[in-house]
Amino acid sequence: MPRSRPQGPPRPLRRGRRAAEPREFLDAHTHHATYGENLGQPGCPIPLPRYGWTATRPPVVLDLWDYRPDPACEVLTTIATLKNVGKDVSYDGETYYWSKDVNFRRFADLPGRTSQPLEMALDTNDPAIRAGFAARGWRLADAYEHSADLDAYTDYVQRSRGELTVAKDIYARTHSGWFSDRSVCYLAAGKPVITQDTGFTKLVPTGRGLFSFDSLEEATAAVQEMNRDYGAHCRAARALAAEYFGSDVVLRDLLATAGL
Repeated sequence: MPRSRPQGPPRPLRRGRRAAEPREFLDAHTHHATYGENLGQPGCPIPLPRYGWTATRPPVVLDLWDYRPDPACEVLTTIATLKNVGKDVSYDGETYYWSKDVNFRRFADLPGRTSQPLEMALDTNDPAIRAGFAARGWRLADAYEHSADLDAYTDYVQRSRGELTVAKDIYARTHSGWFSDRSVCYLAAGKPVITQDTGFTKLVPTGRGLFSFDSLEEATAAVQEMNRDYGAHCRAARALAAEYFGSDVVLRDLLATAGL
């Protein structure tokens, strides 16, 4: 499961020591890359005032992910940090939340709209939060159990029917174009992905192996379409991973942009 460290959308910096620290970190580097492919583009409010951010995507080494389509896999899953603390951003009169809990709550009623089993492996042990999601029909698992090491993570993805997930508020509401490296792993394993639209639909095709949504109705329709021809969507998922996220393509372009 490859990992890389391009930065997310650059946050507006405030005065004081907290503002200086990220600037000092970024200033120490000669090249800056982001998964937010729409930054600085029309429709995305995030400016590019200080650094020349290079748009890139999370790369995946396909050889590390076996293609295992299996119609017997029952559950759409995801692994998530429910709530991040201390990274919300205020910009131009708006507050953008660096957290998924906003959108998980927004789509909490999804299990009641489909017979498809849905599971979230969350990092929270808060009994009230877990009971609230369970009451709406979500299956719940432990994020650490399924991501503590590479074998556990790979096994969880491979045993899943696919992924259904949401994005952090700051990624979705700014139409940043961000795409998850976790979702790329599902695609590489031949597991269809149903994920909240962050503006990535301008860059990566959807409707075959990968679906975007921004409403309960769209999410429900995506689940139905995935199950209508599951085998075809598994093949399409793997093909998307190779064409748009394969490490050979992504890293070649990134290194060329850096002049290396």
